[in-house]
Amino acid sequence: MENFKKPYPKELPKPETGPRSFEVEPHPDLVAKYSLFKDKLKPKADVVYHPCGAKDVSPSIAFPDSRVVYVDIDEKSVEALKRGGFEAHASSALEFNPGKVDILIMLNPQISPDVPASYVIENGFILSNDYHGTASTLHFNDQYQIRGMIRVSQGGELILDTDNLENYWKEIDTEEEFQNAPLDWGAANYQMAASIVEAVTGKKENILAEYKKIIATAREKQRQINAKMLQENPKMADFIDDVDQTDVLTFNHEGRQFVLATTLPRKKGTVDDIFVFQKVVKEE
Repeated sequence: MENFKKPYPKELPKPETGPRSFEVEPHPDLVAKYSLFKDKLKPKADVVYHPCGAKDVSPSIAFPDSRVVYVDIDEKSVEALKRGGFEAHASSALEFNPGKVDILIMLNPQISPDVPASYVIENGFILSNDYHGTASTLHFNDQYQIRGMIRVSQGGELILDTDNLENYWKEIDTEEEFQNAPLDWGAANYQMAASIVEAVTGKKENILAEYKKIIATAREKQRQINAKMLQENPKMADFIDDVDQTDVLTFNHEGRQFVLATTLPRKKGTVDDIFVFQKVVKEE
């Protein structure tokens, strides 16, 4: 896209050498996604707020005419941003007040989006992925309405998908969906599941149903192990995870140990797609 060729807002100094070298950089894939959002939805973009982004300056490339505010708790990242001429603040995004912002960008934050999102103006936008459940948190908050999902189509084209967005929060439920689901970090994939199903059952068909059965068996075995541990030492209660909420289980079968991803792919999208939310206007 045209925005790829635009220079930084200010000239960057030459990279340092030695252990202090820590330079800012844009990511072309993110620039393309932000640019698509801007072209399709034409948002007000006077102020763009990007907390928890380390040294990523993609927003400044995609929104060259905007004031872009960077906030990170990592001082080295902030120093690098300042050396590049960017507005950056060393602070926790849970405490920093950027004032009113038109667009909030949150990718892979290890904090809840609630505080940063509170500064977004009515009708303003939030762009996030779901790597740490950020998009899911926003989706289940009635203050925000999902407007689309920026993802790569099966044909390899970057698109703003606005159809059946609820399907992102629904697990696949057919064999065909499992076979065609894109690879998603932390979720089971068809090839892995098929190999486990064949090794455990000898079957090569109905992979989704058989894999679910193996997960159920593994959960029950883990419950029995946990119950025995608690019986022997009640103090272990604080260290034992809820079996039904565990993302990964180990399953022993005939002397072999298998690692099971218990999260199934969603009907649409992955945690790395960019979800576009708009803040709802409050009714008087």
